[in-house]
Amino acid sequence: MSINRLRISPTPSNTATITPSITPTITECPGICFSGTGTNDFGIVSAILQDRFDPQKVMIVGSFSTYNGITKRTMVRSYTDGEIDNTFDAGVGFAPSFVQSGITEVSQQTDGKYVCTGTYSSFRGVSRNHICRVNYDGTLDTSFVVGTGYTRQTLYSLIQSSGKILVCSVGANQYSGTNIGALSRLNTDGSLDTTFNNIDLLGTSTTLLSKIHENPDGTFYVCGNLTKSGRRGILKLNSDGSYASTDPFNTSGVGSNGTIADFQVQADGKLICVGDFSRYNGPICPRSIVRINADGTRDNTFNPTNSGANNNIFEVELQGSKYVVCSFSSTYSGISTNQVFRINADGSYDFSFNDGNFTFALGPEDTIQHSTILSGATNDAGYIFIGGLFTSYDGVLANNIVKMDKDGYIKDCDAVPITPTPTLTRTPTQTPSITSTPTNTPTNTITSTPTQTPCINCYEYSFTASTSGLLSWLDCDGIMTDTFVNSGDTYQITCLGAREGSVSGTGTIVQGALCSSTCITPTPTASQPITPSVSPTNTQTPSISPTNTTTPTMTSTSTTPTVSSTPTLTPEITSTPTNTPSPSGNCPYTIYSHGAIRATCSDYCNENYLIQTTTCSSQPYGSLSIGDFIYGFAGQSGYLAYSNVSTDTNTGPFIIADIDGTGEILGLYVCSGGSCIPL
Repeated sequence: MSINRLRISPTPSNTATITPSITPTITECPGICFSGTGTNDFGIVSAILQDRFDPQKVMIVGSFSTYNGITKRTMVRSYTDGEIDNTFDAGVGFAPSFVQSGITEVSQQTDGKYVCTGTYSSFRGVSRNHICRVNYDGTLDTSFVVGTGYTRQTLYSLIQSSGKILVCSVGANQYSGTNIGALSRLNTDGSLDTTFNNIDLLGTSTTLLSKIHENPDGTFYVCGNLTKSGRRGILKLNSDGSYASTDPFNTSGVGSNGTIADFQVQADGKLICVGDFSRYNGPICPRSIVRINADGTRDNTFNPTNSGANNNIFEVELQGSKYVVCSFSSTYSGISTNQVFRINADGSYDFSFNDGNFTFALGPEDTIQHSTILSGATNDAGYIFIGGLFTSYDGVLANNIVKMDKDGYIKDCDAVPITPTPTLTRTPTQTPSITSTPTNTPTNTITSTPTQTPCINCYEYSFTASTSGLLSWLDCDGIMTDTFVNSGDTYQITCLGAREGSVSGTGTIVQGALCSSTCITPTPTASQPITPSVSPTNTQTPSISPTNTTTPTMTSTSTTPTVSSTPTLTPEITSTPTNTPSPSGNCPYTIYSHGAIRATCSDYCNENYLIQTTTCSSQPYGSLSIGDFIYGFAGQSGYLAYSNVSTDTNTGPFIIADIDGTGEILGLYVCSGGSCIPL
């Protein structure tokens, strides 16, 4: 199961019992998050393709050897939340495989099979030169017979409705011994289609055909570093692959003065083109981007005064009427940008898109390789995948692959309820008490009475990193936030600010102006039983003994699980007993920044109901709310500490979640310096 999919654990013994009147089924998370470590260092991601059958899956290809810590060579199918789809296994994958080599593009047939292009000589140890077809389970499709394959690199493939395969490649090529140009067509069995003009775009070894698009009338647009009959960059071809010499698109002018790397055809027939050029049909145009009418003329409504990018743009995606581009640029129309940004329909820079900063292991060149916008019947339709060679995005660690929302932000993951959705009816009578029963010592119960009004103060902060790493803090709503900061960089946390004392990182932290202050006078409805202090000579371990058992029932409804009656006992913790012994065998979990739940590696806890810090594996979970069920951790009644640092302390601030034996969260409290108030 995915680390982002809900699990239902059996009801533990000696806890409240849930008796559902239905058998709930598991519903997957929305999938908006992307969990995992990505690919290995320098394991470039060249292309990401959404699955034809299941829009919640993507095919990821490149020159990597691991994905999320698991050996997956050059090709892996993943759910959009990062979980590996183990029904696909490419074995040893493609060879050779290193940066700028191996598989670089993939397309998918209607039967699910994958056509793979790139610079490689074998797949799963079987000779395949620059072209092969892979079955849906990751095995080699031996019915696709390619002979000796291509002698030069292939760059792109397009599957036609007939099943025939158009292949873009380097010019002056050969396929299984037959001379061809930069565009060729293969039959469904892998043989060369001799009814197609495979030689018209012969070109030279420097000719590159990077993309082809089929029009409704059967004609084609192709782009790349190519010239035909005096026209360069982007051409129109007849349905048989020959150059459409009399078509107005080709006779409109000389085309671009450089490479057109990518283009998209809009619903109105216009083409948005990107690459490395500064002129189109003669006159100067915005550098590296131009919009063309269906007749081949330039569309001058696309910001004719815009200076364009200061470097080449190599990929463009349509996003409604806007354009998401990947580039090597640092400015667009004089505006500072990062490598992925968005452009409005009129050609102006879109300030509403978060063009977050990428960090790279090898420098800024050849780093962002590919973008894919998800679509179809999936909860994360509109989200954007970016692949390439990088180590982080917008301060978040991301090895060579990152997923962002439509506006360029990385989102946290939230679980969804089971379906059919049950309604929980709870009839509590008393909160379980924690009692200590030392030898010959009567049980004591300490009632905690608030002596002061706890306040939450939010300030601006300035942080200068002494080493590269995470800066984390608790915002004014009690949500843990973190960002990656490079060594020597200064990061400003501005109002609404961060909660006082919650900022954590390796470097210099300077508290600034007060943003807000919220004070709440605790009004406990009942005392909170707390284990009394035990002298060092007392070696007894206290146990949790519920004095009454809560027995909720479930009935099937169409609404989200709700608690129809709230327990009347609300714990208010205002002090921490010194040397409080820990409940044996009932250690809670700690929730670190980024919502990771981590279990203790040993069966004991320290004071304040925090885990004794150890090195454990963790898994993403998401934000918590009262009434949520932590299905994977039922039976661990007690408290969860939502800490702001990777090493727990007893001073806070941190969030305490009170959970019962079913895994349900009964209350959330923010605690600092021994005082807690409900959220």
